[in-house]
Amino acid sequence: MKAIVPLRKRGDDHGPAAETLRKFPRRWFLIGTYRARYSAVSVAGRIRSACYAQYGPPGAFETRVEPFGDESGVYARYTGGAR
Repeated sequence: MKAIVPLRKRGDDHGPAAETLRKFPRRWFLIGTYRARYSAVSVAGRIRSACYAQYGPPGAFETRVEPFGDESGVYARYTGGAR
């Protein structure tokens, strides 16, 4: 399920990641990795609820958090619109 795409680096703008997701609807991409699982869960929630404006409207993206080595990976996909 993992696609080869550059990881979003910490502190970078989410714009390029959101653009990539919109170009490939319904395909999961790794957005970034986080040392603390709670940080990954927080970012995943912010993407789903469009707290980061690039992921609007709310509900247009799905997310999941999975182990990624010693860290937690945030995966997202564009669903094509709000539910």
